[in-house]
Amino acid sequence: MNYKLNDQMKDLKSLEVAIVDDNTMVRYATRYMLSNNNITVAFEAENGQDCIDKMHQSAQHPDVIVLDIEMPVLTGFQTAKILKQNWPQTKIIAFSGRDDSESVNTMLAAGADYFLSKQSAPSVFIDMVRTASGLGTLC
Repeated sequence: MNYKLNDQMKDLKSLEVAIVDDNTMVRYATRYMLSNNNITVAFEAENGQDCIDKMHQSAQHPDVIVLDIEMPVLTGFQTAKILKQNWPQTKIIAFSGRDDSESVNTMLAAGADYFLSKQSAPSVFIDMVRTASGLGTLC
């Protein structure tokens, strides 16, 4: 899907997203999609604890965190709770291969603002990141 360049594009350059997933290929593909849409990757983390550590170390926090559910050390459920307690302004997109209603409801109850299946089209993913950031979608 092609997006028209307009005034919102300059706002995307300041949009920062963190990617939290234990799968290296998923992180790579996610980073690729974001960077090809002029969205900055603030950091990547391979598990929830790594994400929490990076949030504590960072002076500037990401606008959006793309968070996997099933990870070692701290699950997405545990991580979402900690993130919302400490950085409530940061939006969380639960991004998982599991899209059953129990997983969706548990992640939303844990603090995720949105839920997106990893089977979604790349354009849907990018639109979700823009929506979560408050920039909305581009036409």
